[in-house]
Amino acid sequence: MGEFLCSMKSKRYVPATPEAGRFSSYWEKLRIPASTPHSHNLHVLIPGNAANSRICRTLATAIINDYPSIKIINWGLKGGDAEMNGYDMTTGKNWGVLKYLRSLPPEKDKDLVIMVDAHDVVFQLPVDITLQRYKSANRNAISRLKGQHDDHDIAKYGLSQTILMGAEKFCWPLDHRHPACYAVPESLIKANAYGENTDQSLETNRPRWLNSGTIIGPVDDLRELYEWAHLLWKGYPAWGGDQDYFSNIYGTQELSRQRLRGTKNWVFGFGEKLEEKDLIIPNVETEHTDYHLGVDLNSSIFQTLNKALDDMSSVVHSNRTDLSSKDHLHGTASIYQEHFPFPQDLLKQRPPFQGLQDDMESTDRSEQLKKTWRDVRLHSNFHARSIPSIMHYNGDKSHMDDWWHRQWWTGWGRELMEVKMSRPGFQISTDSKSNPKLLWTDICSEFDDEVFVDQVESYL
Repeated sequence: MGEFLCSMKSKRYVPATPEAGRFSSYWEKLRIPASTPHSHNLHVLIPGNAANSRICRTLATAIINDYPSIKIINWGLKGGDAEMNGYDMTTGKNWGVLKYLRSLPPEKDKDLVIMVDAHDVVFQLPVDITLQRYKSANRNAISRLKGQHDDHDIAKYGLSQTILMGAEKFCWPLDHRHPACYAVPESLIKANAYGENTDQSLETNRPRWLNSGTIIGPVDDLRELYEWAHLLWKGYPAWGGDQDYFSNIYGTQELSRQRLRGTKNWVFGFGEKLEEKDLIIPNVETEHTDYHLGVDLNSSIFQTLNKALDDMSSVVHSNRTDLSSKDHLHGTASIYQEHFPFPQDLLKQRPPFQGLQDDMESTDRSEQLKKTWRDVRLHSNFHARSIPSIMHYNGDKSHMDDWWHRQWWTGWGRELMEVKMSRPGFQISTDSKSNPKLLWTDICSEFDDEVFVDQVESYL
């Protein structure tokens, strides 16, 4: 164990020149997949051991939005199976992902990985948008680090952000006195996004706390992060599952970063004010270890929905009357005092139904082809002013079914799926030795009626 810990640490302390810093060359090496579906430089991992309607919905939304070939992790396994290595099925997603990351050769180290929970995630926007926003979020985070730390420390300790997880409205499962709750950065959403009650309650907190149900990052950094989470799992059982371990790592990183820059910028939620003597201060090594870990402080990639359902509305943004009505309904019109701005990246994105252009016989099809992203229904966060790429229905799942009927592809899911799955190289694979490749019909045919909505008008 000691040798392993030393080898893990040593990877962090091979600095470039202080002027360059580790982050300055990282993006040259990181392989952001090209704007083509099914790029081999992106790995989409979905931990799930059996088929049901919810995992099939997750799979369908990834396929419709051009995410490349998908790998299902822990397929066919049960708690207690030798392949689970002592993990239960909740924390076992960490073990399955770690095994996959360990299996990849060194030439894959700069590939990107997206991991999402299997049963409560909807991919809303195309993969290109997710990748653009990921790169932008990390560049902005690195810029903030440069403003907080000198070049010497950035280079010596490799301060950077390459891994993003979802952000949610409350710190769970750790005690509010833990640095995962008080030492982490503030939200980037407008300071009064909920009016005078902002950051005073579960519903009006701006999201800034880690949620581990959605993750994106490069293979090498994720592998190291998951190795540390595995060590924590071996060290203590966590009733809060994988989120306990990742929150612990994130909180310790942020506490150590603050010590490195000589600050104590503690920020509490719910209007709490805690004395420093009451805080939990874990052991932090003198030499900082950076995990390159951050959370999506804008909710632009990952929309974590626990206590955020009331922030959302499904709206066609070209319908200015409906958009304005919902802005007033959320109470955000008076806060922002401007129209909900439509994201520039979506304005530049190819039309949503472009894949259907091969068959122009249908009048309905011709009308769909004319639509831009402003003309389709999108789940939008009025308080964050964001249209998120990926929706995570953690916590209260009461809206999962009725909101499912309000997707931009509603009524066209079957046809879009056929187009996407017919492309060369498409496949659904698993980590099962007995079932390494699956067809959609192998997994989801019996759930088609719950996945595909053929009548649009009834639900809008």
